[in-house]
Amino acid sequence: MYELRGAIDFSYGRLIANVNMITPPRSAYGEQVIESQQSYTIMVGYKRPSWALLVGSLSPFTKNYKLHSENWSALNPVRSDIHTRHMSRTMLVKLNVNLSYGKEIRTARKLLNNADTGSGFLSGSKN
Repeated sequence: MYELRGAIDFSYGRLIANVNMITPPRSAYGEQVIESQQSYTIMVGYKRPSWALLVGSLSPFTKNYKLHSENWSALNPVRSDIHTRHMSRTMLVKLNVNLSYGKEIRTARKLLNNADTGSGFLSGSKN
């Protein structure tokens, strides 16, 4: 089952924007098949070197969202359809934290020292 995912990221100074799109996702897990409508997110935010905060909306131009699910199990066959109204009112908040920020800053200032001053493990003399 194929699906296409696309993302576009914009950055200007400390402001960022993100647009994600997924074609109608269809997935199969074991005996369960799930089909849904196309979904996309639009987010804007503010970034710093060690963190970023984004706020956005899930499928802002879609009013109704449909999802169809089937489980083909012989013991427990289930079929369900989910319809959601007012999908455009779904808001998202995303916080990104760079956990290695301090480590990168400390190692970036270290100078490279390639001098070979150790005698090593072998000893000997030249004839």
